[in-house]
Amino acid sequence: MPGEERKSTIVKEAMSSSENAMLSFKTAAGALVLALTDIITCKALGKNTLLHYRSGQCSVETVVFHLLADVEEHLSLFSSQLPTAFVRCHRSTLVNVAYCRSWISADCGLMLQIEGDECVEVSRRRSKTFLEVFERVYP
Repeated sequence: MPGEERKSTIVKEAMSSSENAMLSFKTAAGALVLALTDIITCKALGKNTLLHYRSGQCSVETVVFHLLADVEEHLSLFSSQLPTAFVRCHRSTLVNVAYCRSWISADCGLMLQIEGDECVEVSRRRSKTFLEVFERVYP
């Protein structure tokens, strides 16, 4: 209904300390519980989100049944308590700054080198915010 507050279906699993803050996500197989510090990137896929996260020594990608905006909202609740931060690079991608290995200026804004071989583009409009957060995480 118009005017009603939209309720998120992401469930906070544990908040005993900021180090082990966890979220539970709905997936095709059931549910996925992740430590926030394991999440590398989140990419919008229509009404779903592709989570790229660390599982042991490997990185894994899973589609979760949540809007990127809902994921961003829940991640931002914990960003101030975590040793890292999540930044929106452009309208369809969130990045965990702790996994950024380097960045370079580009015509479009910035290009990030994420752990592994992944490159992510940061829009010109969001470049300043990214740099501020990057400097906070890596003083």
